[in-house]
Amino acid sequence: MAEGFPQSQDYINSLYHLGLLSHWRKDTVRAEGYYNKILDRAKGVEPKPEIAMLSEYRLTEIRDGRDIEYNLKTFLDTVFAATKEKKYIELGLYAKSPKAHKGGSVKYQTNAYVLATGCLQQDFSYLWSGLLGDNQAPFNQSEFDTSYTDLLGTKVVNVVLVGPSGAIAGTVEMAEIYPLEANNGE
Repeated sequence: MAEGFPQSQDYINSLYHLGLLSHWRKDTVRAEGYYNKILDRAKGVEPKPEIAMLSEYRLTEIRDGRDIEYNLKTFLDTVFAATKEKKYIELGLYAKSPKAHKGGSVKYQTNAYVLATGCLQQDFSYLWSGLLGDNQAPFNQSEFDTSYTDLLGTKVVNVVLVGPSGAIAGTVEMAEIYPLEANNGE
């Protein structure tokens, strides 16, 4: 993939997520390599793409000896940590307008319910992470609106559902951002 599509947004997103997984596994040397490849490809691009800013932030975490930021680490721990606990809550995440034009609105919305009864639950916290676009602070909301004005391509958003006993479920959703289309002289 690296040889055939070195500038594609999917390739850059792949580098970020490979770096993120390496970072989470404490393989910081490999993570730094992935993040630095992104920054090399982003040199001279203005405004600076969100994924480049996230890569810089991840590199700062590594250099400062800090863990990955809380929301994102909680997501990774919840989704990838092996657990023998039976899942009792289902968490769905949906992108309204999963295909949007650059600068257009995308709404991310969750749906959490108890598997045994199908009843909706209300008393939870929501930890968002990933490529959040222009809305970088959807604090404890079950849904939020955003737009993407930097690079085109796939945007990955994560959410973790947190209850009184800790993280319960996590999930991921993607939205595809396309260029604005010419209006054919209208």
